Amino acid sequence: MKNRLHSLPVIAVYAFTMVSPCFSADPSDENATRILDKYGSRIYTVFAYTVRPAESTDQKKTSPYVCRNIGTAFSLDSEDHLITFNCVIKSAEHIRVISRIGEKFNARALGCDENDGLNVLEIDHRNEESSPRILFSDNITPARKVVLLGVARKEGLTANTGVIGTMKPHDGTFVVNVDGLPCTSGSTVFDTGGNLLGFVVYRIEGDDDNGGNGMNEESVRSHTYAVLPVKYAFGIAQTIINKEKGGCGWLGIYTNFKTDPSGPEGALIHQVIKDSPAEKSGMKKYDYIIEFNNIPITNPLELVKAVTSTRAGDSVPVRIRRENRIYSYTVTLARYP
Repeated sequence: MKNRLHSLPVIAVYAFTMVSPCFSADPSDENATRILDKYGSRIYTVFAYTVRPAESTDQKKTSPYVCRNIGTAFSLDSEDHLITFNCVIKSAEHIRVISRIGEKFNARALGCDENDGLNVLEIDHRNEESSPRILFSDNITPARKVVLLGVARKEGLTANTGVIGTMKPHDGTFVVNVDGLPCTSGSTVFDTGGNLLGFVVYRIEGDDDNGGNGMNEESVRSHTYAVLPVKYAFGIAQTIINKEKGGCGWLGIYTNFKTDPSGPEGALIHQVIKDSPAEKSGMKKYDYIIEFNNIPITNPLELVKAVTSTRAGDSVPVRIRRENRIYSYTVTLARYP
């Protein structure tokens, strides 16, 4: 699942001191308050620490670590896997997360998708608190109002409102413009109905008359973010989890979670990896997978879910659409390389 996020100047994440795990939203915005109340239990603050320099002589600083970065993470499932981004935890030697009620957990990074920078964390204690079912949407329409939940400087976890922009800087991402407190990487983006749309990857450096999205002047309150759509993000995260567990089968293709509503149903193959099960079976670039292991596939996320239900060594039937013809294959899945 490839996606390139490297061509624009960016600000990845801020350096912070410890913030409180408080939650706040504009009381005049009922949508923001409602979404914050509903999904607050799934939002975590991530603190990335490095070892304190040996030359530090401040006796008051008893911890061997110093906090370098702070960001936001979202609870992916009941097993306490969290989505964040590598720019938050890169080079961290110790990671801690804090829940909305102040619970502190150690976390470890399971893996990172190098193309998108998405990282999956696993915390060291199962969260017994009941979390709401996640509602998804891929209705990404310019000028549509959105709500962002994430860390905002010393205010802790907050709800900001914004709108979807018309600019799409990278394949597979969309832009959100926010007038309010700046957010961090990993912040979640919802529509006003409470459907999850995606995750903030980074803040785009602007070039306007006011100093560029507020990064140089505190008086400027406008910020622009690149956002990874939720289906793409969840597909990448599930792949990282499956690779870590080492149990499910590996097909050996790259697909793209940016879907074309006017295009055909299925998971479009953007690349077939050399010597993979997909290549050995005869699949090609630009084929659409429309059925996997007797499960109909209408989009890439369904393909990820279907593959995760298999085991390495399983032989499964696969149907693909190539131009106007349907082909059937039997594929013997391998372990993740």
